[in-house]
Amino acid sequence: MNQMKKYIMTMLLLFMGATFCACGSNNSDATNANDQQGTSVEQTESSVEKDSMALANKAVLDSIANLHSNIDKVNSDFTRKSTEMDEEVSSLRCMVWALGGFCVLCLLLSFIVIMWCRKLREQGIQHREDIKNLSRRVGNGNVAASSVVGKPSNEYYELRSKVAILEDEIRRINRIGVPTPSSQQPKSNPNHTPNNVGVSSPKEEKVVKAYFGNPTMGDKDGYFKKVLDSRDSDARFVAEISGDKASFKPLTDSEAAKKTLLTSDQMKLAVEFSGCSLSEMKGMEITAGYVEKKENGRWVIKNKARVILK
Repeated sequence: MNQMKKYIMTMLLLFMGATFCACGSNNSDATNANDQQGTSVEQTESSVEKDSMALANKAVLDSIANLHSNIDKVNSDFTRKSTEMDEEVSSLRCMVWALGGFCVLCLLLSFIVIMWCRKLREQGIQHREDIKNLSRRVGNGNVAASSVVGKPSNEYYELRSKVAILEDEIRRINRIGVPTPSSQQPKSNPNHTPNNVGVSSPKEEKVVKAYFGNPTMGDKDGYFKKVLDSRDSDARFVAEISGDKASFKPLTDSEAAKKTLLTSDQMKLAVEFSGCSLSEMKGMEITAGYVEKKENGRWVIKNKARVILK
């Protein structure tokens, strides 16, 4: 009985020991399995983290690459736009310079056209006065060649001067009168009876110096309204009066008188100009004109005074 108890007790102890051993081995296996499972999970997690990090790094690198590409594209666009802007500014600057040069050229051409029109206007006025003078001379029947072609020579001026002197002498003789042989008294002869009894010899008239003012246009010829006994501010011509006839010349003893003579259109009623232009004038030669007194007190201009510019 006791042996049986011992045997049962032994068997129980063995059973319990085996049970304990089995439990320990199972626990160790379970622990090992759990350890292996944890390790695998950690490895999986680490690999997942590595993969996610790799993906994140790749995404970042791709973003950086795209950003660099965009930056390069923006730089190229900026360079291209800057080049285009520089070209446009350069072309605009050239256009501005060209426009400025065109404006200056237009101003210069406008000035030339204005001066040309002014010269044409002066020539037109001169031609109109010449036509008026020619028409008056044609109406009076005393047309003379007064236009000068080209620049006259010194011989021409000398010849004109001699002709003017001869004309003055002829006019003086016409005013004063020259005794003819028939009008001369023969020597006293008591046996000779004169045939020209009652015919008076020509009487020399006194020459009086006077002045005329501005001429006035009449129906056909110009005339002077009155005679000035002394030279005043209205005097424009100096005259030598003999009876109802007189010779006259324009006053040129001062710069004001010369300016009035050369620029006044009214003076052309009594003065005929010829020779060079005013801009080329260095001197002038004057020939006296001729007037006659009419019933109404006017001194009518028969021959104009001549002024040769040279």
